[in-house]
Amino acid sequence: MNSTLQLFKPIFYEQVDPIVITQKLSKLRRLSDCQKTYIFSLFRRSVSRQHVWDYLLPIIEETCSLNYVLEILLKCGYTELFINIALQWKLSSPEELCIQRTKILMSSRQSSQNLLMKLKILTHNIQFDNPRKCLKEKTKLYKSAFLSEKNYTKKIVKADHYAASLCAEIDSYGILYVRQFPTHGLFEELKNIIPHTSNTHVTQVAHDTRLALVYAQADEEDISEDNLRNAMAASIYIGYCVELVEMLYIYIFNLIEVYEKCPIQGLVDKILNIAEYCAGCLQEETDELIISFWKRRIYSRVAFCLLGLSNRGDIIPGRRVSSKNVRKAKDLMVELDKLWDGFEIRRLMFYYVGKARIAEIEDDLDLAIEYISLATDIGTRGNFGEVTYIKNYSNSLTGKFSLFQKTLNDCEIHFKYSRNRKPVENEDDASTMNYDLENDSFPKNDIMHCEGTFVKRSYETDEKIKNERKAFMKRNNVRVYVNSKFGRTTSNVIFVANSRIAELEDTVDRLELALEYNDMANKNTWEGQFEEEQYNEVYSSSLKSKYKFANETSQKELTSNTIIETCILSQ
Repeated sequence: MNSTLQLFKPIFYEQVDPIVITQKLSKLRRLSDCQKTYIFSLFRRSVSRQHVWDYLLPIIEETCSLNYVLEILLKCGYTELFINIALQWKLSSPEELCIQRTKILMSSRQSSQNLLMKLKILTHNIQFDNPRKCLKEKTKLYKSAFLSEKNYTKKIVKADHYAASLCAEIDSYGILYVRQFPTHGLFEELKNIIPHTSNTHVTQVAHDTRLALVYAQADEEDISEDNLRNAMAASIYIGYCVELVEMLYIYIFNLIEVYEKCPIQGLVDKILNIAEYCAGCLQEETDELIISFWKRRIYSRVAFCLLGLSNRGDIIPGRRVSSKNVRKAKDLMVELDKLWDGFEIRRLMFYYVGKARIAEIEDDLDLAIEYISLATDIGTRGNFGEVTYIKNYSNSLTGKFSLFQKTLNDCEIHFKYSRNRKPVENEDDASTMNYDLENDSFPKNDIMHCEGTFVKRSYETDEKIKNERKAFMKRNNVRVYVNSKFGRTTSNVIFVANSRIAELEDTVDRLELALEYNDMANKNTWEGQFEEEQYNEVYSSSLKSKYKFANETSQKELTSNTIIETCILSQ
């Protein structure tokens, strides 16, 4: 059996459905009707999947080449396995993938790749006053050189350079992020030059990958997936190169587009895996400039996904960001810091958006607004299409900050500590804060004790329902203020501790206070996407049951006392 396929034999056993592969092989006349019938009968007899593969894999080895097997996996939807096997094959058998017209054209491919990267970096660094106009002029020059060349070998070299310039020009339109299919006609021009290039598979991958991207940007997901699948099919026959990295990068882009509409954690894990494959394709690259360029693109794109940011740089509505994903994103931002030298201006824009999102999640709105301002300035200067969406995120942050400031101004909340007590600096000092919240060191004009603003106890007044909304707003103001002073994590400790202290006093009014503190903790947990949410919910449920029981018991005692008093009076 082929050594590469042998390496993945356990994965076939565990993850690949032999029935769908059998059906595809049968339709392609690689299996006889008798073999197909026998395989299907094995399933009817409840034979294990492993035994079915033990029968089927030798047949595949005899009738199919590895690249044919890869095409079948791709057609059957096993994209991740396809990528994994294809990359292993490229690493083990690079000589099988150097499909060139002549033996002297490897340098041509390298020079055309370098040309493409040079033009992309110049565009991303805002070196052109009008990148689309400048690149169009360069493309005309390369086209003219190609058309005028008479020597066969030299004409192929000129075709490679012409194709590289076309790719850079197409990419310059992509950064405008127009949500419709472009009308520039460059795809037809690139398609026409494919047969004349030194490696038609490489140019085909470049063409199909870029088509997939523009269709994804235009929200044509099905067409985008078809083109990306075509690019992957062509990529079977090419070795490690920039176009292979670009193809996997666009695949990550498309998966994030899907994630925006369908937030499945498994999809995030898949994106992380593909990103690892994508970065792995750079292992044979020797130019540090190219390596750094692509790593910055990969890391920033994946960090966006982990932080609940769209490809465009705004917040994905309703997406929960776990603390685990925030940690991973922060690790990626650290890797980006290591690649600071030569950081492209366009990539800086995304870097600052990611830093703003992390600062927002960590309740540092001042820093978040500073970072997002840097991002919008770059986006405006470079006329990058994403700037519209980044400005939306900026407006959201500014509105959030303004609301917080208004809360402070309207309520005039400020902490005062008696006996020169210092503010809490870490979670270990939470007990000090608990004492302050419960005693006079938290002033009597604060929201928790402010007469006429807090929800009055049910046995004191009938105004509770009327004041519920007002009370909620006041409690929320306290929560926001405490968060700003001590951070969400420490604040959670404070609120939960106070809730527990109040609960232990085991009276109706103290249990009601415990519920109020717990509500603040729950709100923090939900907004901060903390993993403790499920435990808070359990505690909340317990508190509510305890309060309900205590309240009912209290009402019964009150009724009983009233009856006794009535009886005594009647006597």
